[in-house]
Amino acid sequence: MSFRRQAKNGASLTELCVGLLVAIPVFLFAFECAKLIIAMQINDNTCREAARVAASGAPASAERRAESVISRANEEKASMISDLRLVSVANTASPADIKNVQRNGGTVSGTVTVTTAAAITTFLARWLTPGGQFLTFQSRQSFPYTYVLPSPAPANE
Repeated sequence: MSFRRQAKNGASLTELCVGLLVAIPVFLFAFECAKLIIAMQINDNTCREAARVAASGAPASAERRAESVISRANEEKASMISDLRLVSVANTASPADIKNVQRNGGTVSGTVTVTTAAAITTFLARWLTPGGQFLTFQSRQSFPYTYVLPSPAPANE
């Protein structure tokens, strides 16, 4: 009777080990997928915020404002994303229109398009990609603006 009890315990232990061999990789894969999804959302949200901030002031300083959002996000999200960077800031208003408004006052309208890229490293990416490279995701967001600068000329009374 004690032999049967040992056989049952041995079978249970074997089943547990085989089950863990299947369950642990599935759990790790799900964790890695969740990490990728969260990191992509962080990149998208940061890009949207950078575009909104870039469109909220003078068009000439849009890139500086977008870069400040990116640097703040890098400080806050350092554990999830290895490198969040500003790729480009494009403005649909012509540089001549922007300079004219700065000189003479008036209204300039356009759209600011911000592109960001995030380098994300995961445990699986180190093993599956050649050289253990980072996965890089890009996001592009556009935000419209209308900027009004009063005329520097003195008002006639």
